[in-house]
Amino acid sequence: MFDHLLLIQPEEESIILQTAQGNDIPNDIAPEPDQGAVAAYGEIRAQHLFWIDRRPPCGRYNCHGLVFANRRTSIREDGHVHTILSDDGYRTLHPGEMPQPGDIGLYRGAGVGIVHSCLVVESPPTNMLIQVADAARVISKWCDWGGEAVHVGSDVHFPGFQCGLEFWTDRP
Repeated sequence: MFDHLLLIQPEEESIILQTAQGNDIPNDIAPEPDQGAVAAYGEIRAQHLFWIDRRPPCGRYNCHGLVFANRRTSIREDGHVHTILSDDGYRTLHPGEMPQPGDIGLYRGAGVGIVHSCLVVESPPTNMLIQVADAARVISKWCDWGGEAVHVGSDVHFPGFQCGLEFWTDRP
């Protein structure tokens, strides 16, 4: 009698999310982490002694949701990130231009596109002779079930492959 109900799956939870130009951005609300996920994040966190914890492991949003949706949801595809960048008026920083608080960082892996995003919270000193990624402080969230951490842009967790960090701004 109720066999047809077995085919109905719960609907994925999402919010209405649009760019400044009115384009819809698909998204979903990540579930809260279970004990295994919390332990896995603890192992990641233990490998980064200079990270400063901002929030403990939680669900709801991923790194792109932190940066582009104010911690309200998860944005999954880098194509949607590109739509946000274009529609919301972001540009890459000019050569020699330093990132400022509120700018964003995008990590790109060779052949895989955008793999992570972060928000700049502290500019590098202008007299620094080291790479900007080693001096700019950012905040990021590592996966759906991770916590938030403040760290220098180069102190990231990408085991097994290299990523480049590029900075973007919505400043004129």
